[in-house]
Amino acid sequence: MKPITQPSRTSLSRRSLVPDSRDAAPPPRVSVVIPTYKRAGLVVRAIESVLQQTFCDFELIVVDDASPDDTPQRVATIADQRVRLVRLAKNGGQARASNVGIAQARGEYVAFLDDDDEWLPNKLELQMARLGQDGDASAAYCRVYRQTPEGLQPPEPRSSFWEGDITDGLFTQDVAMTPSAYIVKRSALLEVGGFDETLVAAQDMDLWLRLSQAGYRFAIVPEPLAIYHEDGATARVTNNAVAQATGFIKIERRWGPLMQERVPDYYDRWVRNRTRKLRRAHEKLVKNMMRYGKRRDAQVACLPLLQRRKLLRGLMMMETAPERERRHENRQHGDDTHTSPL
Repeated sequence: MKPITQPSRTSLSRRSLVPDSRDAAPPPRVSVVIPTYKRAGLVVRAIESVLQQTFCDFELIVVDDASPDDTPQRVATIADQRVRLVRLAKNGGQARASNVGIAQARGEYVAFLDDDDEWLPNKLELQMARLGQDGDASAAYCRVYRQTPEGLQPPEPRSSFWEGDITDGLFTQDVAMTPSAYIVKRSALLEVGGFDETLVAAQDMDLWLRLSQAGYRFAIVPEPLAIYHEDGATARVTNNAVAQATGFIKIERRWGPLMQERVPDYYDRWVRNRTRKLRRAHEKLVKNMMRYGKRRDAQVACLPLLQRRKLLRGLMMMETAPERERRHENRQHGDDTHTSPL
């Protein structure tokens, strides 16, 4: 394992993606990027799944996003010259860490792997073969197993798949979203600017949409070749109500008009279902905040998302017992006025 220092540039400029001329070694076909933060116990599993690939012409770049645990020490124990560790001095989020990995990549293609996921051994081999068959494709994705508390869940059977322009498939969530399923030409990533570092959620969906809208074709390997872990062992953005809410708002503002134009029926369902899920997630978040005495934080967490009726219900839930008793007494005396705790 060869550690390197933090690069001075993290944005995806054309210069940042040009290989260092001082590196005389021939570039690999594929650069694998694993952004990681505070998952020393899991990132090694992800790394091992890469090193077990039947396709061997790759480098593996592990970007440690300023982890406070022993992630660097654990990665340093891996005796494989294809593994490089990039340590960031300050935590900047998964999108920034991924962009740093892209900037350090020397391969023609970049494949992504979340630090708590893993690949099947033939993942890169089958995807590279598929890209070789479709000369117009600049990216390939695969299907994904889900690891749940009940065990390994295969994807649902399908008779057709999205290829080429996958915009509508991304809108209807008929294609994999997780970065662990994708491999993309580095030049395409450079063209669209990589992951949007202003997003705290849905960065992957946003990137695939920008690639598709820029005219880059996607190919599929219709086999599950990655394992997405949702067994509750780690904290994911998908389990973070605030991150989901912020990501949903930004994605809806950016892509809502196009989604409404191309898949209007699904757009209406998407907004209703996602809003309903976010409300439930926020109610749970508010209850947890109240449980730990963070009443003001709970009030603030309600504001961005909840509609008026739901907001009033949330504020009523936040009342202290004396406030509820006082409001009840006022009603009994004919005075139904109530001052909001906000």
